[in-house]
Amino acid sequence: MVSTGDAVILNLSGAGRDPKFFLDPDRFSLARKPPKYDLGFGYGAHYCLGNALAKAEMVEALTVLTRRLRNVELTGPVEVKPTGVICGPEVVPIRFEARA
Repeated sequence: MVSTGDAVILNLSGAGRDPKFFLDPDRFSLARKPPKYDLGFGYGAHYCLGNALAKAEMVEALTVLTRRLRNVELTGPVEVKPTGVICGPEVVPIRFEARA
């Protein structure tokens, strides 16, 4: 229950993880259908101006990595930053082979 004067904090790391709307919400999937809008970049008047650049950088990074690495496998648990504002993995332990 929220009362007058209580602080309310938006936890973006919980966005897109409601099992009523997302099948297997804790599993990373590149094929997952996107939500109506991306809370990670804001919405409406508060939409992030750097959205297009951030997404273009991610596409480029993943393209380069997939060209250079093969047989990539997760070797341990992914550790996520413990914050609700800017969230993401802090540690992603992987094993891979470099492409020739």
